[in-house]
Amino acid sequence: MRRRHLIGALLLLAVTLTLMLVWPTRAADGIVRLNPAGGGLLRPDGRPFFVLGYNYEGPFDRAWRMWQQFDRALIAADLARARAGGANTVRIFVQHPLPAEVLAGDFTKLDAVVQLAAEQDLFVLLTFADYAERDLTALAEVGGRIAAHYRDHPAILAYDLRNEPQFFTLATAIYPADLPAPLQRSDLVAVYGERVARADLPAYRASAAGRPLPASWSDDQVYAYANNLAFFRAMIADAERWVLAAPGRSAIGYLSSPEAAGWRPLAEALDGTLRAWITAQTRQIRPADPARPITIGWSNTLLASLPANGELLEIISYHSFPRATPAGIAGTLTHGATLRRLFPTRPVLFEEVGISNATVDEQASGVLEGAMLLRAYSEGFAGYLKWMLTDLPPVGDPVQDRYGGLRTDSSAKPIHRIMGAFGAYLAATAAAPGGLVTVGDGPTYRYETSDAFYAGGSLTDGAVEVRLAAPGQLALRRRGAMMLLATQPGSVTLDLRQLMPAYRTVSAVERREGDTWAPVDIVLTGDRLTFAIAADRPHRVQLTSWFDPATAQAGCQFFAETGHSLCGTFLAYWQRAGGLTTFGYPISEAFPQVQADGVTRTVQYFERNRFELHPEHAGTDYEVLLGLLGNELSVARRSEPAFQPLSAAPAGRDFFAATGHTLGGAFRSYWRQHGGLAIFGYPISEEFQEYRPETGQWYTVQYFERNRFEYHPEHAGTPFEVQLGLLGNQLVDSRGWR
Repeated sequence: MRRRHLIGALLLLAVTLTLMLVWPTRAADGIVRLNPAGGGLLRPDGRPFFVLGYNYEGPFDRAWRMWQQFDRALIAADLARARAGGANTVRIFVQHPLPAEVLAGDFTKLDAVVQLAAEQDLFVLLTFADYAERDLTALAEVGGRIAAHYRDHPAILAYDLRNEPQFFTLATAIYPADLPAPLQRSDLVAVYGERVARADLPAYRASAAGRPLPASWSDDQVYAYANNLAFFRAMIADAERWVLAAPGRSAIGYLSSPEAAGWRPLAEALDGTLRAWITAQTRQIRPADPARPITIGWSNTLLASLPANGELLEIISYHSFPRATPAGIAGTLTHGATLRRLFPTRPVLFEEVGISNATVDEQASGVLEGAMLLRAYSEGFAGYLKWMLTDLPPVGDPVQDRYGGLRTDSSAKPIHRIMGAFGAYLAATAAAPGGLVTVGDGPTYRYETSDAFYAGGSLTDGAVEVRLAAPGQLALRRRGAMMLLATQPGSVTLDLRQLMPAYRTVSAVERREGDTWAPVDIVLTGDRLTFAIAADRPHRVQLTSWFDPATAQAGCQFFAETGHSLCGTFLAYWQRAGGLTTFGYPISEAFPQVQADGVTRTVQYFERNRFELHPEHAGTDYEVLLGLLGNELSVARRSEPAFQPLSAAPAGRDFFAATGHTLGGAFRSYWRQHGGLAIFGYPISEEFQEYRPETGQWYTVQYFERNRFEYHPEHAGTPFEVQLGLLGNQLVDSRGWR
């Protein structure tokens, strides 16, 4: 995003702060890292991490002057608002006078902001070099000192070398002697022909393209720059024509296309220069904080596609400010998808993204940004950082002034409220991302996953029907109760049986009024619940459920550990087929549930599985069947390497052609001894390492149609060497049913 040019003298505010800084403690100390399975990020505790938050340039009345007119109280209030708006991350920028302070060993201001972020449980994505400095050695010195100061600090998400470097940035930098930059030579003139003659250099120096060049540069340097820039611009023009020649293309994919073959020498010079530019900085930053991810905030599509990004950076960050249309949103996601194809092992982060309200209504832009955010999440991107937290005073560029999630009076725009609801959902969910269905140009959208529903505009079909003053948005999440938030008034109809299959009764529907919950009038027709919804106020629907602890039933076995009973046919099967070791305790009562085949059957959930009653097979071994919970919980993971089918088994392992997977070692012994195909089904993955949040440990695991095996080497030689996953618990929690 363009930075505001400030004219006039700046009054520097002298701030003296004494801080007793202790690195903050999170739920699990450590550093956000790359997912070894590829393409994503993991929290320190091993759970998937989706970056959500805001770019922050300081309090609205001193944006880009935060460090000059430093006010700790104003910054603290802003970061609290960011957190309330769903953020888990803020991006901040190293600008004057911070570099001089860092070199002097004064981290007072930067420490204060990092500490304030940590107090709000916010990660900080720290962008270096958001100031004019060509000398890479000087930049590396500042970056290296910051990295050393924050080594292993749990509040730092990543380091960003620079915001939106362009051709000029790379071509005019001062490189160390051992890292020459190909773009600073004129070799390519022999390949592409001269575009700017030496005789024209005086005029070029005086032109708009030449005036920013260093006055100390020789004619040879200017000659190389002028011609290489001309080649680069011609390549951009060819890339634009290539994009227009076929639908679904992104300029990011141009350099890897056959049509770009003629530009290979220039692409190699660009890539070689970028490698030198990155290395000159990271060779000082990495040793200072070796585990920290590093990225670059790209807005230039061609530079973002260079191979050096994937080889020298951990995160690929991209900036996009799309047209306020569904097609514009789709274009941004296409750019991101192309980056993911180019760099499949690297997380792709939308580091700056937004729509200005200078010409677009806040509700309409909120719907479009909500759709863009949810698509980014559902399609597996690493995160979404909105540009920016707060609008700016209307004294500059009117478009730039209106990108905020908050207005200048700190009141929330619709996108801030939807991000807040989504952030609360992210913090609690155990579900895999769902899919986004774009419905129309209203703008409207629908996003559904196993424990949440989001709608933009009005939708009148499905388990959730929304009738809002269009455009507007609705957010719904389930965690036992259902929580709803709308950005416009209207009404909602919920099919409770579809949303919460184990529900029994509606106990309350309430709306937040200040510090209390007030009852809401409802209409309940069968399983369909309708009520009016007010704008910008949380609503909750409280239900009783078959998962709620119950009282003991006569003639049944009651388990006080979970408050549920096991009766009749299900009790007999549980006792016969493995009992507590194989299935765990019951976590629900028996109740009717519509199955995937559309048939309603009596089911009961256990810690490790689900029993399904088939009365048509009464008296046979098939009267009770086990749910395919391994299949159900791994649907979103089928693209991961461990779930890819094989064509044959390695030596010493059994091959199952039905699923294309193998079985061996301790897992094979356990599978054979404890029920085999009838109890566990076929293997649907190979063995791989997986983090289990319920224990905080990594295990070798293998998925089967009906369960997951976990290997515990600390119990080798005992009955507990192989243990079964708590897939019943996991599925119920991922659906938000309790």
